[in-house]
Amino acid sequence: MRQSWYRIRNKTTYGGVEIYGSAEIYLYDEIGAWGVSASDFVRELRALTADNIDLHLNSPGGDVFDGIAIYNALREHPAKVNVYIDALAASAASLIVQAGDTRTIAKTAALMIHEPYGAAMGDSAVMLKMAEELDMIGDTIAEIYADRAGGKTAEWRDRMGEETWYRGQQAVDAGLADAVAEKPTSNAIPQRVFNLARFKHVPSDVLASCAQNAGRTMNQSNLDRLHAALGALDGVHEGTCDMGEECPMDAAVAKAEGVQDEHYVDDVIAAIAGGLRAARMEILA
Repeated sequence: MRQSWYRIRNKTTYGGVEIYGSAEIYLYDEIGAWGVSASDFVRELRALTADNIDLHLNSPGGDVFDGIAIYNALREHPAKVNVYIDALAASAASLIVQAGDTRTIAKTAALMIHEPYGAAMGDSAVMLKMAEELDMIGDTIAEIYADRAGGKTAEWRDRMGEETWYRGQQAVDAGLADAVAEKPTSNAIPQRVFNLARFKHVPSDVLASCAQNAGRTMNQSNLDRLHAALGALDGVHEGTCDMGEECPMDAAVAKAEGVQDEHYVDDVIAAIAGGLRAARMEILA
């Protein structure tokens, strides 16, 4: 597990008296296998014995099931959980926000809700099953918003269907946050840059913020390795896929091409290699 995404300050003493302090968690990453997995997060969370947990978020979301698992783990923890949206809480990350006993959003931060995405390959029965599962997951997500913000599940599904973005005070007005931060928080780790191409209605100021922070580049050797792996994947994909414009591969490749952090390169290439192995086994079968 990478150690850069969180900092913990736990039990302390003052004047010889034991005082239960606070724990700080900085979740500045995607949710799921390519970022912060639920298994890693929950294992670390259960080890905390503090009375207060301050969770700082800057995340574009990710795997919805990991997001729900993290949400439930935070709700079940005996500590008071204070959630701070430092920059972005989109998709699954917006669910995690709702686990907070208090929810504070920076004035310039953004929160986004949308319908869950999924991909499937198969006949009409497989596609219908995927649609049913996505609809069920959508209801679960909408219920979480309704529980904290009020309103009906159907109303939240409508907002999700529109991919609704909320800036600071707008999130408070919608009931998805409790307060706007009076001043920016002091970040414990560097600001992350995310590829938001998979979203349809990203506000121009959010895109501009991403562009301003997109100064990190990887060295040429790692860039060549990444492009070679993507080329191999594209070759297998072209020879096996019959989904046409419905295929999610283009979006996935665009996301991989947008990777800028050096420490992600090996993870991305390993994931591509795993996909190639699975594809070749399918061809041989």
